[in-house]
Amino acid sequence: MKNIYKGIMQNNILSEFDFPVYYRERGKIINNNNITKLPPLCPEKIDGLFSDVEINFGKVKKDIFDIFDIDKGYIILWYLNAVKMGDVSMLDQVSPFFKKINEIKRGGINTYKQNGWMVHVLYVYQLISFNIPNDLMPTSFNVDDYELRNTFHVMNRIYWNMKEESRLVLRVLALIHDIGIVDGVQNHDRDGEKYVVNVLNDLSIDEITLQKYKINYTTFVELLEIFVANHTLINKISAEESDLCIYEKCSLILERLKKCNDFTDDQYRDIAPTFLLLGMMDLIAVDDSLFTVNKFELAYNSYIFLDKIFMRKKYIRKKEDVALMRLQLMLPDDLYTDLYVESNFLMKRLNIPIDEFWSGLFDVYEFEYATAFLKLLNSLEYVLIVLYKMIDLFNKVKNGDEKCIVKFDSEMPIKQFVLAFENGEFNKAIDLCEDHGTYKGNMISMRLICTKTEILLEISS
Repeated sequence: MKNIYKGIMQNNILSEFDFPVYYRERGKIINNNNITKLPPLCPEKIDGLFSDVEINFGKVKKDIFDIFDIDKGYIILWYLNAVKMGDVSMLDQVSPFFKKINEIKRGGINTYKQNGWMVHVLYVYQLISFNIPNDLMPTSFNVDDYELRNTFHVMNRIYWNMKEESRLVLRVLALIHDIGIVDGVQNHDRDGEKYVVNVLNDLSIDEITLQKYKINYTTFVELLEIFVANHTLINKISAEESDLCIYEKCSLILERLKKCNDFTDDQYRDIAPTFLLLGMMDLIAVDDSLFTVNKFELAYNSYIFLDKIFMRKKYIRKKEDVALMRLQLMLPDDLYTDLYVESNFLMKRLNIPIDEFWSGLFDVYEFEYATAFLKLLNSLEYVLIVLYKMIDLFNKVKNGDEKCIVKFDSEMPIKQFVLAFENGEFNKAIDLCEDHGTYKGNMISMRLICTKTEILLEISS
């Protein structure tokens, strides 16, 4: 360990300070609009622990790659992000991407992002680099919950079954996965790919630093570009993206990896685990309450599906099972006891054709950003109505095998969509879109675009 980091790692106050708990509580205060009691972004307990002489920024930046090899390197990153040199944190000065990410905040369920998006990223990094390898649940979780604790045991085993170079890719990915957010939220996964080489340069990661891992730099970059561009994949399977959509995405990934001459079959085995671990920790770092045993079981099912694809094994799932999982992920867990039975009962009462609904829900190619909006409806009945209105619209305008896509504008206030449904404007908009292709209302707007290959329904404010 370089001397520059020893002081930080050996400081008792820093080693015992729980950064996620601090920022979670701070995020809750912001969410409750109680800013008069808002604690500072840099915790008072750690502010001023070191002088500028003790923490030489030039050496910090030069040796930043060493953090990926330190068991508790996340402490260094939390500290560098908290303390400022002038108007920006020390971590901001490592990379302009970190500075831009830190300036972006997100409300609603995004408890950690209320403090600045980089707080979310650093929590993901801590979970990936420390909690999972050491089989430790986050301190915000109930340690007496056996089933929840077991999910971390499973992820710990998956992590240590990965090759050493794959684990390094995963740790670096945890720190850079959201770099595309600098271009906006909507497509931040795809947007991030083009910045991977730039941020690796900022982190002093090159051919020389990778030598001890025996990793080819070109392959390392290719893998990170693939994972950054698709880092939300595991949470979209059986939810926002159809099986066909996932197959097509994975086929493109496999085509790219075929061009890496040194990529082995063993490394193919580590692709699905990378998506699972990053996806689950990314979820926790939005808000810990989003991670449940039920959510993990669904994600693990998706992980098996992905693994079959990347290991080039045939695996076709039952339509109704997948459709039920898609619906499940668009609802809070506490809204139902037996989702299939209760859904069918409600659909009979609402005169929704049951077979048409399940088949249509399976077939919709993509629901972009739909999950967040539908969850906030907080009603199984409302969600069934919204989904069927979309499915019915697609069935009426389809001429053949067009891909049917629903795209919600991520910038639209979620509560605004909820109100639009409750006051009947959503249903009105759907009906008018069928006839006129567009609708502009008081609370929401819609646009229906039909081409030979695609039917797109856009929903915005």
